[in-house]
Amino acid sequence: MNIIKRIKQRAQRQIEKRQIAKNARLYKEIEISKTYSAFSLAQIKDLIAYEEQELARMSIFNFRRKYQEVLVAGMHRAKRLIKARKESLERQSTIANAPKIKLERKLAA
Repeated sequence: MNIIKRIKQRAQRQIEKRQIAKNARLYKEIEISKTYSAFSLAQIKDLIAYEEQELARMSIFNFRRKYQEVLVAGMHRAKRLIKARKESLERQSTIANAPKIKLERKLAA
């Protein structure tokens, strides 16, 4: 009975360690995306292309490979943030201008 209990505890610890590692990677990606979210869409696309080329050139055994993967994922997250911000601003500007256009049409008629 004691052996089964220890096996379950060990399995639970492994699951928790994996979850902590996954969360740490996610937090690193979010930090990177916040850093790069101030860039323009064209700049971030160029940076992503460059960093992906660097990642492709890296050896599997390179120690920086994991960091490079997190960096590229963070940049992609930043690109999505930039696109979402741009679309949001476009929607707001069309909504804000709609009543003005209707008023101008009424005055012209």
